[in-house]
Amino acid sequence: MDTSLAWLYEEEGAYRRQTGEPLWSISDWHNDPGDIALPTTMLAGLRVDAVSMSRYRFLDTVNSTKGHIGSFYRCYCGVNLDPESFALCSNGTAALTLSIRCLAEQGVRRMLVLTPAYFSLFKVLDSHGITTIYMHSDLTDEIVLDVDRILHIARHQMVDAVFITNPVFSTGLSLTPSSLRDLIKYAECTGTWLILDETLAGLPWHSGLQSPFVTHGMHEALQCSRSIYIWSVSKSLFLNGLKHSLVLAPAPFVARLEKAADMIVGGLTAHQVASAEQIYSDSNMQEIYQCTRRNIAQFSATYDLCATCLSRSPLKLTSVDSGFHTITFIPKLTANNAAVAQLLAATMIRRHGISIIPLAHFGFPQFSPIGFRINLSKNSSKLYDALFLLSEIIHKDPHLAH
Repeated sequence: MDTSLAWLYEEEGAYRRQTGEPLWSISDWHNDPGDIALPTTMLAGLRVDAVSMSRYRFLDTVNSTKGHIGSFYRCYCGVNLDPESFALCSNGTAALTLSIRCLAEQGVRRMLVLTPAYFSLFKVLDSHGITTIYMHSDLTDEIVLDVDRILHIARHQMVDAVFITNPVFSTGLSLTPSSLRDLIKYAECTGTWLILDETLAGLPWHSGLQSPFVTHGMHEALQCSRSIYIWSVSKSLFLNGLKHSLVLAPAPFVARLEKAADMIVGGLTAHQVASAEQIYSDSNMQEIYQCTRRNIAQFSATYDLCATCLSRSPLKLTSVDSGFHTITFIPKLTANNAAVAQLLAATMIRRHGISIIPLAHFGFPQFSPIGFRINLSKNSSKLYDALFLLSEIIHKDPHLAH
């Protein structure tokens, strides 16, 4: 699967050279100052001394920090998180890469992947000789997450592992708790590995269902001896320059992963360790809850604004129940959707200096509708204006508008 954005970077570079102006993106991860609420008090309290800066922190040597995190979960979340049953990784990509490597070493050769998924996953699977069986999400059917279909494919394709991103990557739509339980039950009963990537699951829109620290998926994964659960509170806090991730898995798997990390990704920085200890701290819980609630309210309001902007256009939005992403797409299928989406993206850059990322980059198949990811954490008025310009371009093309 080709998820390359080389062509987009070329268009962006050409625009900068010709105009000398910066671009603004609907789709990327970057935020401007003031876009989102950050735990500024917690960040201001981060301190790293000279001695700490000079020491190596490999994944299997941060037992004190892991004990601190485990104690936090037991005391404040009611979750029994044994330090031997989770690894502290530098980021979600490292967690994913190390997990796939360890699965390949344990004989996994066929993996079912629900798409879309993080773009690097497909290359990592290929590099470790794992055959990917795709189950593509259907935007035209509003991404009906049919767990029975997932399990049917897993059985008939005789896969060794199932990879699920929840919420479904870039869409904002999550699997139900009952679907997660069915997947866990299947993994336990058949000996199939279940990898549940919930790196972006810490921002539930419906209050009371989950928290920034715990999800339904985490609870379910901890009950299964064949699950690998990837998690990142720092990602939900938009600490992209200071992030970490957790990998929850059976203790022998965690030990294998931590040993492999020495050769593949190295260790953690002193600031990563210090920030993890601050995030999982009762003294900062209130600020973290306040930031996440404020951001979720903002994302929901921005979603409504985007829906209003597109109400008279052929563009639709995926429903959102978690996170800060949605996808805008045209339900009508054309002869070459991927090529048309790429052309629209290039046109937006050339005419307006606005960058948008088409669905192919996120693991959607070539036959998916024309569509793009929207980052709802961006400035809402800029998003509104950008989507209006996109809908205007589409409206003027008779093949797309009708």
